[in-house]
Amino acid sequence: MDRRKRRRGSALVEFTFTGVPLIFIWLSTVQIALGMWHYHTMQYAVKTTGAYLAIHGSGCASPNTCAITIANLAGVMKYASIGIPATALQMTFNAVSAADHKTVTSTVSCLLTNATTPSSGCDQNATTWLPSASNSPGSEFEILAQFQWNPAIGMYAPGSAPVKFGTFLLPAYTHQMVLF
Repeated sequence: MDRRKRRRGSALVEFTFTGVPLIFIWLSTVQIALGMWHYHTMQYAVKTTGAYLAIHGSGCASPNTCAITIANLAGVMKYASIGIPATALQMTFNAVSAADHKTVTSTVSCLLTNATTPSSGCDQNATTWLPSASNSPGSEFEILAQFQWNPAIGMYAPGSAPVKFGTFLLPAYTHQMVLF
């Protein structure tokens, strides 16, 4: 009977030494996979938004009545960025100089919003994009987005005092040209 008690106790110790670290590694792997999914989804959404602007660029400007606004682009971004909370997504739209392909001539930055946040973000921005000076076939533009990702792995950290883990800014970028 004495041997059984020792064996049961040693099994518990063995599980503690192996099981707890394995659970931590599994949770860390899930969190890294979630971060990679967010990064890929955001990059896809930015590329999709850029393609929308490239195709609907100058052909939708005056005299036509289908001018593209920042709100239109925000809608495309929201539609393509499934699983990313809109309130944590910062967008920047840049018109790029055709002369050197680097100089930014005009910029609009805004935060995506949703139904629970005030209507002061990209969704309500009626600014026509691209600006008329940069809105012709061959004009270049950039769209940048940043998502502030807070991994949940911090709640598994040992210790008595709260451990503060930093947040990560996951960037996405596209540089495209107006086609039509």
